[in-house]
Amino acid sequence: MKDIRRRIESKFGAWGAFCTRHPWLVLLSYAVVVGAFSTNLNRLTIDTSAESLLRPDNPIRIAYNEFRHQFGRDERVLLIIDTDKTIYDTEFLTRLKHLHEDLENNAVKVQEVDSLFNARRTYGDGDQLNVDDLLEEIPQTQAELDTLRHVVTNHPLYRGQYIGDTDKSALLYIETDAYSYPEESQEDVLGGFDDADLGFDDEFADSETAGSDEVKEPPPFLTGEDNTAIVKSIDEVISRHQAENFRILAGGSPHMMNTLMITVMRDMTVFSTAVILLISLILGILFRRFVVVFLPLLVSSLSVMLTVSILALLGKPFTTVLQIMPTFLLAVGVSNTVHIFAIFFQAQGKGKNKQESIVYALEHSGFAIAMSAFTTAGGLLSFTVAEIQPVADFGIASAMGIIFALIFSVGLLPALITILPIKNKPLKNPESKLNQRFLRSCGSLAARRPALVLSVWGIVLVSSLISASNMRLSHEPIKWLSEDDPVRISMNRLNDEFGGGMFLEVMIDTDKQGGIKDPELLRRIEQIYQTAYSYEGRILISKAVSILDVAKETHQALNRNDASYYAVPDNRELLAQELLLFENSGSDDLERMVDSQFSKARITFRTTYVDAVYYPEFQETFYRDVENILADYPGFEGDVVFTGFLSTSSETMPALINSLIRSYLLAFLTITPIMMFMLGSWKVGLLSMLPNVAPIVLALGLLGITDIPLDTFTLLIGSIALGLAVDDTIHFMHNYQRFYSEHGDNERAILQSLQTSGQAILFTSIVLVVSFLIYTLSIIAALVNFGILIALCVGVAFLADATLAPSLVTLVAKRKHAGD
Repeated sequence: MKDIRRRIESKFGAWGAFCTRHPWLVLLSYAVVVGAFSTNLNRLTIDTSAESLLRPDNPIRIAYNEFRHQFGRDERVLLIIDTDKTIYDTEFLTRLKHLHEDLENNAVKVQEVDSLFNARRTYGDGDQLNVDDLLEEIPQTQAELDTLRHVVTNHPLYRGQYIGDTDKSALLYIETDAYSYPEESQEDVLGGFDDADLGFDDEFADSETAGSDEVKEPPPFLTGEDNTAIVKSIDEVISRHQAENFRILAGGSPHMMNTLMITVMRDMTVFSTAVILLISLILGILFRRFVVVFLPLLVSSLSVMLTVSILALLGKPFTTVLQIMPTFLLAVGVSNTVHIFAIFFQAQGKGKNKQESIVYALEHSGFAIAMSAFTTAGGLLSFTVAEIQPVADFGIASAMGIIFALIFSVGLLPALITILPIKNKPLKNPESKLNQRFLRSCGSLAARRPALVLSVWGIVLVSSLISASNMRLSHEPIKWLSEDDPVRISMNRLNDEFGGGMFLEVMIDTDKQGGIKDPELLRRIEQIYQTAYSYEGRILISKAVSILDVAKETHQALNRNDASYYAVPDNRELLAQELLLFENSGSDDLERMVDSQFSKARITFRTTYVDAVYYPEFQETFYRDVENILADYPGFEGDVVFTGFLSTSSETMPALINSLIRSYLLAFLTITPIMMFMLGSWKVGLLSMLPNVAPIVLALGLLGITDIPLDTFTLLIGSIALGLAVDDTIHFMHNYQRFYSEHGDNERAILQSLQTSGQAILFTSIVLVVSFLIYTLSIIAALVNFGILIALCVGVAFLADATLAPSLVTLVAKRKHAGD
């Protein structure tokens, strides 16, 4: 094994010699590759939607996509409109009408605006069925206003739908297009599709254009950029209508996702700039050389650029999780170059010239840096099995970036060092007494009193494991935003005053034409309503809308508007006739409730927005209750599908748990064999994993002690920390084995390792800690928690390699000597 390692080290030395002999050829090669791929940067997109959390082949996401093809986008913008007077006021209602019309005419991609102004008013006039807007004319007199108040407060459709707990606030809904296309080309894109093509089934894959063999493809769904355009246009309309007694607050998932997307863009800029400045400062203080500030940042930045370019080429969007990647790769790339520079300057200090120092540095540290990169990439690749798509994408992109950082560090950096003028002068800071004294103290303590060191670490780790059992799961993006954020305020008010601002969609598919036109089925839907309203707890259902409401309204209207007839007709033929009359009345409301064949019905439930951890149990209970209600319905052989924003969010928590278990296990199984190969012994390889696991255990224990939840960000900590911790262990073990094989003195080998690679480990740990602490500048609370915890892990990883790892090798050495 030693011979294999020496041959690999010599190959790195030979590569360093090639870079010093042909620096311009190396530079040209790198420039061509980076330049070619960087042309794809303008194709980069951002996606913060709820469905983007799930993989494309996830059944929940597939069902959601089919639902959107049939009925459009379920996510709505909700506007809370406040007044100090009352909404039953001529001036307020006039302003509401103007706002409503302005949104319909000028907001981007708006399909429907729904408010008191156009609330459905179904009534009979003799044998004539009329379906009009509630406010065809704005009430002018107090008597008319009082009549409106009576109608709104007593009508089952209006209660809880358009007014809040008091008469000083109203609610307006905005439904937008589901597809991404220029508005002027909407007819061109959708004009060739009939109801079957845009149905709940997957006719897209089977239908063909008339007179053509071309298979129709559905247009793409809205992108993050589309959602931003929608939100921006709505906000512009709102700004035109804001007034002292007409205060408008926007909420709903589109605004929440847009706020997160804007935050992602802001954070990427802030983080990258801050990291570059802080790393420059740290490297300047540690090395006191401009070249050691400029080159590491240049090499790291180019590797990040190449990674992002390939992401754009592959069509992978940036997400709230992927925003971590650029800063992370910058820090790791700088760490690689610091190891090379540390040995390079040591070689120069021993009298070697520039070319000899480059060869020596790569021969000494190239293998360790490569193995560190492979182990870190292996840890990150464990995320590829995650059921949460952004986490899987982060694993692929970051692992790819780590390998690029390695390639740039051992290729581009030596070529640049060769070309640039670097004077051979002693370093002023890296040999400072303070860090040397600290490292010697750690090494001596571990070598002389290993049992004490191991006991302390054992107590800390056992305590952490116990407290880790108290960890809690969470996925509540609205709480990532600050408490004074307008979107968070609006979402809280929607919960408190309007019964929520999120929507759960339930699809009932009878699997037969006209199956929905059955009075018995509609009565079962009414039972589903009653069951939904009966739930108590964190998740409350405040409103349900479906064909049931249309059927009952129409039946009442055709029976002299008698409230006692607000019910489902007993006769199937009568129900079919009344629904036909409603369709012919000019209203298109049924298009949003059933398919064209009346085989499928949609029930929309408005619910409170809470932590997604509570969704799975709620949805399971609700689904079971719905199945029980339909179980004895004669002849029902169809299907019930839960979908929509809430349903996709409910899948997040099981996916989070499965991702945690899979990624951590795969990371351990990937990295451990590499450590065994690196160290030439399966026993030593297993033993070396203890210092690498320690930071993760400590971080999980901290999650159990504090109120920090395990979410899509903190999930990343384990595998990232393991990959980074292994880097330090590899450098220490690599040098320890080198020195120990030379003289066989354990304590001397430990001290030599800490005085050489230990310094680079210390410096890179400082760089990584500071880089991760940059995340505390984010307004996303979950990202702040991630930054603090991962910085802690890096610090603990350094202490483990400075104390725990030397203690373990000391015990191995003692046992070996005892055996001899």
